[in-house]
Amino acid sequence: GTCAAHPMDVLKISLQTSSSSFAGLSYSSAARSIHAANGWYRGLRPALEQRATARFPMFFLSELYTQLVERHTSLSGTEARGVGSVGSGYTTGVLASLAEYRKKLLAVQACTVEEASILRIVGTARATGHVPSLLRRAHAAGACSAAYDGAFFSTQHHLAHERGWAAAPSYGAAAAAAVLGSFFFDTCVARMMVVPPGQRVAGLLETAASIIRSGGVAAGFRGVVARVCEFGISYTVTGAMSVLVLRLWPG
Repeated sequence: GTCAAHPMDVLKISLQTSSSSFAGLSYSSAARSIHAANGWYRGLRPALEQRATARFPMFFLSELYTQLVERHTSLSGTEARGVGSVGSGYTTGVLASLAEYRKKLLAVQACTVEEASILRIVGTARATGHVPSLLRRAHAAGACSAAYDGAFFSTQHHLAHERGWAAAPSYGAAAAAAVLGSFFFDTCVARMMVVPPGQRVAGLLETAASIIRSGGVAAGFRGVVARVCEFGISYTVTGAMSVLVLRLWPG
């Protein structure tokens, strides 16, 4: 799913982080620029690392947190799934933040492959006194993931268990809906994560305010169509594979 959807991720990052004016970069011009640089699969390796780090914990921790919510509160069903997934989403977003940081640095060629290694990123942040900025990025990634997971898991649960949708379409539709609900946060994270680790970045709220001042609320939704396509593809594949795995799993 990640391999199939990665070109849409590169396009989305390009639109979110372009230095041009917020109204000045179109999908077609961004696509031409990426194609000219042979860059459609730039950053694929850290994207796969991010999925390997986050995808299993995303589903496992969502289930665990949901059971805890059902056990210790009066919530159940879709409501418990939504609340539990907000907590699990923050956890997995923080865990995957360094891999996501690497992916975005490489996607926009902000540094070399060697400079984008996790050890070099942490070492550079420590050497330049910008560890707080690294933690701000991790917190922002966690907040974005919390918004996404809460929307995704509650929507998918509702579609599958209350509307009777099959796995693949329920996963794809839930991913598209969750993208819309969390995309402004995603733009903030993208703007924070294309800054090299040796430089200071503002916090999540300050970054959000800066985006709004520069281009209004609409500026935070540049690239949303590419993101919907990316996650729609990725999670449709995930849903289809889940059916296959359940059929092959012993017992």
